[in-house]
Amino acid sequence: MKPSELLMELAHVAEALESTTVSDRFAADSSLTNKEAEVHHKLNRSLASLAMSQSINSSMKRRIDKSKKDIETLLDVIDVESGVESGKSSLVFEDTQFVLTKKRNAKSERINAKDLCIELTKLGVDKKTIEKAQKAAKKETEGALFYVVGANDHSQ
Repeated sequence: MKPSELLMELAHVAEALESTTVSDRFAADSSLTNKEAEVHHKLNRSLASLAMSQSINSSMKRRIDKSKKDIETLLDVIDVESGVESGKSSLVFEDTQFVLTKKRNAKSERINAKDLCIELTKLGVDKKTIEKAQKAAKKETEGALFYVVGANDHSQ
């Protein structure tokens, strides 16, 4: 089985998270020592687990979003008000099987740096002072790190 086929199998079978192992599908390079081969084997199991988990997570996210949309549509059909105020929770629906409570986080505020500079300029603050403050307040942050597992069909 090609590695890309393995990834496809892992990506489509949620139960594979618990039941599928890579041990019978991993063949160590003959130039590796036993210790190195063991590490490669564990790394391949972890990579397969990550690929599987990412696929399941993506699938579940789509299902969650669709379920929420369907719930809102069906609540509208039966004329149930489902809005919730910021910072509050509200019982929206209940029957003999389920209870739906919705909670909305409190409102938050943010300030756009560019808009702030424009407003400061309108208030008469000198441009050089604004630029100096911007430079002093600027903080560099690391970009997000993503793990992307792909198949290496070239090694076969």
